[in-house]
Amino acid sequence: MKLAFAILLTAAVAATAMAQTPEDALPAGPGKATFEAKCSTCHGVGRVLIYKRTKAQWATTVSAMQEKGLMATDAEIDQIVDYLTVALPAPPEPAPSAPSGGV
Repeated sequence: MKLAFAILLTAAVAATAMAQTPEDALPAGPGKATFEAKCSTCHGVGRVLIYKRTKAQWATTVSAMQEKGLMATDAEIDQIVDYLTVALPAPPEPAPSAPSGGV
């Protein structure tokens, strides 16, 4: 009985994980449709989920994609960079530590 429950639970977890697509993992927002339409012509949109970048870093990345053949207008590039900056932001900078020693 325990084995049957474990198998059923494993199957349910696997089915749930498979049901969520990378597109579902990306938050809704202005520019998402443009990002999906333009960037998915070369790679899956889920590919970017592991990256967290600043606006400048996303702009550099998207510029590199243009050099590899991304076809998009300047307005579409701005939408993509803005979307990625909000959807996949860089982690916050660590707070500076207090100086050690006396003053």
